[in-house]
Amino acid sequence: MSSKDTALSPQLVLEFQSSSLGPWRRSELQDLAQSIFDKLPQPLRLKMRRRSLCLLIGFISEVDMRSLNFQLRKKKKATDVLSLDYNPGTPIAKLTTPARHAGPHLLGEVWLCPTYIRKQAQRLGHVYKDEITYLLIHGILHVLGYDHEQDELEAQAMFDLQNRIFTKIQNLNKATSRAFKLVEK
Repeated sequence: MSSKDTALSPQLVLEFQSSSLGPWRRSELQDLAQSIFDKLPQPLRLKMRRRSLCLLIGFISEVDMRSLNFQLRKKKKATDVLSLDYNPGTPIAKLTTPARHAGPHLLGEVWLCPTYIRKQAQRLGHVYKDEITYLLIHGILHVLGYDHEQDELEAQAMFDLQNRIFTKIQNLNKATSRAFKLVEK
C-alpha cells in the first residue's frame, strides 16, 4: 500500500478491555487493527479520513460471551465474535463530518472469545492467530455497518470484503516474514 493510500486511513485509537489479548501484545493488536482499516476500500477510507476513531476490542471468557450473546441476541450459547455498533443504521459518511468536540469518535466494540476461537480453529484446521484475525475483520466490518443476517446480497458483499482484507493482510505478513528472513541471513 502506498503512503498516499495510508494517508487516507483514519487515525485509529484502540482501547483494550481485558488483561489477556489473546496471542498478541498490545502493539501487535494495534498494528493489526490499523492494517484492517488501511485495507478498507478507498471510498470508505475517504469518508473516514482525518478522523480519529475509537474502537474497543475485548477478549472474554466463554461464560461471559454466552451472557453477552444472550443479552444482545437472545442466544443461549457462546460464540466467536460479537460487535456492538454505537451508531446503528447511521451511514459512516454521517459519522465522519467534522467533529464538534475534541477526541476520537466512538465507533463501537468488538468482543472476541479466545477459548471458543481456539476450539473452532482446531475443528476447522485453521491457524489460531489467523482465525482471530479473520474474526476481528468480521467484527470491525459489523461496527462499520456491514451486516450478513438481513440480506443475502449484503452478506455476500460483507464476506467478499472480509476475505479480500484477510488475503491482503496474509500477503503482507508473508512478505514481511520473507523480508525478515532475508535480513537475518
